[in-house]
Amino acid sequence: MTEKSSLISLSDGRRLAYGEYGDPNGKPVIYNHGLLASRFEAAFADDVAQKLGLRLISIDRPGYGRSDPKPDRTLLDWPQDVAALADVLRIPRFHLLGISGGGPYALACARELAGRVDGLTLICALGPPASLDELESGPGTRLFEFAGRHPHIARLALAPLGVWLRRSPVSFVERMMAAASPEDRAVLRDPLVRAGFARALREGARQGVAGALTDIGLYGRDWGFRLDDIMLPVSLWQGEADHTVPPVMAHYLAEHLPECEMHFVPKEGHFSLPVKHMPEILNDAASLNVG
Repeated sequence: MTEKSSLISLSDGRRLAYGEYGDPNGKPVIYNHGLLASRFEAAFADDVAQKLGLRLISIDRPGYGRSDPKPDRTLLDWPQDVAALADVLRIPRFHLLGISGGGPYALACARELAGRVDGLTLICALGPPASLDELESGPGTRLFEFAGRHPHIARLALAPLGVWLRRSPVSFVERMMAAASPEDRAVLRDPLVRAGFARALREGARQGVAGALTDIGLYGRDWGFRLDDIMLPVSLWQGEADHTVPPVMAHYLAEHLPECEMHFVPKEGHFSLPVKHMPEILNDAASLNVG
């Protein structure tokens, strides 16, 4: 596996960490990792990206991994960090990829950086607050709402999670398997897959879970932009057996994004979809360009 991790300094003094995978001379793809993860999450797509001539640039969000926190950040602050990194790397245009909890951040970049973006790929991505309403106030919805209203209490309540992820991320993945779909349990039984996710989680919790808690609070509040403002080609991939981000969210995104092509994959879950179908997903991303 080829891997390059680096830090840049931003104009406000913060450091931003990123990793590179795939073909260093290939088409740039900005990879937005999921909740609790880190830049290491993109490692599982390294070989596929190399074969397809794609340069995956995976960035730790503020408070994750080696990226410094940004107080009071919003979703619309993230495009500024992405643009700053692209400038440092001398990348005028790029493709966006958002997976799971990275979906809202990729969408924010598509909204704010449209002039630099060739297209957007979403994989089992979280939808906006209105799509959460369609989940009929399930546990995930209540968690988003509570963290948004009471961030300090949520931080204290979930602080032990950061310790767990740093000390024994493999056991966390194994516990997560208990609530996963059969399709997801099957792929997570693979020791290499399990170890890869555990590595991404451990790095994501390097500073604790404050970054993740900020994300959770932002997911459940107004995002600051409308989906129908995003006039870029979007390729949306969703497993029909996803128990983590239910298909209802993908349907909502597809209905409200003006140029969205849907790929609903039967008998695939939240983890099995990217693990088993990354060649198709990235091949589609390689061909997706603004018309």
